Amino acid sequence: MKENNNIKRNLRFYLSIAAARLTGNIIRLAGGKGSHWPGKIALRLCPDFLVRIARPELVLAITGTNGKTTTANLLADTMRELGYDFAHNSHGSNIKEGVTTAMIQSASFWGSPKKNCVLLEVDERASRVIFPELIPDYLIITNLFRESYARNAHVEFIAGVLEESIPESTTLIVNADDLISSRLRQNNLRYTFNIDRLPGEEEELPRLIDDLPLCPNCRSKLHFSFRRYNHLGKVHCPVCGLDNLPADFSLKAHDEMLRVQVKGEIESYPSAGETVQDDYNALAAISILRILGHDAGEIAEAMTGKHVVTSRKEIIKAGSTTLFRTLAKGSNPIAVTRG
Repeated sequence: MKENNNIKRNLRFYLSIAAARLTGNIIRLAGGKGSHWPGKIALRLCPDFLVRIARPELVLAITGTNGKTTTANLLADTMRELGYDFAHNSHGSNIKEGVTTAMIQSASFWGSPKKNCVLLEVDERASRVIFPELIPDYLIITNLFRESYARNAHVEFIAGVLEESIPESTTLIVNADDLISSRLRQNNLRYTFNIDRLPGEEEELPRLIDDLPLCPNCRSKLHFSFRRYNHLGKVHCPVCGLDNLPADFSLKAHDEMLRVQVKGEIESYPSAGETVQDDYNALAAISILRILGHDAGEIAEAMTGKHVVTSRKEIIKAGSTTLFRTLAKGSNPIAVTRG
């Protein structure tokens, strides 16, 4: 467990947490979720609030371009079954205000620890104002892709933000199929997950957008032996020898179950969705729970019946026709090029 800076709580802190709780109660009585404004009020009254509030025993964070909300919600559902008492910014506010609200929910009225864990979905850009004040014990990085150019510029810009923001003491859980995000903070302890080429899986040909054409080490042209989509896949640099990191948790098959290889043994887990993106999200959740010491059997039992939310994608079967409905950010060049 990483301790917060040893800064005493002052009158400003106590006033801010009281005002934040009052704000949240009023919003909820009015029918709102109260996920943003309590944190906003707390930070307005006490800018270093996250440093002063007592942290729970375990701080888990999830960031990345795609899948962080789905992964966080699936992990939260499973953790409840496993008996965790935790706070979670589950209502969509993944910037500093929402994280602050979750920390308030994890604490007693005057800011002492009340829950043993907090699970935080963190916007990639917001990490630079959150992580210096609230150090995660574990950070899942789902992937990094190009997104809205007006907001996130280029994937290398976001990678640079995370490289500067992630604390050196944080243990990383990264996607080994993504050579961009898996190489962040190379001196940090890390665990890796990946998905092997699944039976019958077709390779996606390169599109006009390619965020990883050259080796990040020597700038030579990379060779993909299998490209799942965009820059995710099995990659090798023929000049300097750079490869994907070896996977600690590797999905070998998805039949009626997810077949995951861990330390040479195959473990079986319920599937939470129908797409390979769902498999990546489930695999990230499985990985952190195994790292925290849960065995495969109890995780599988806790995951049984859990499914990803279908608000962003839906598969409808009408007779012999299958319809796919997908919600994507209109200015996200990666999302809108994937059918």
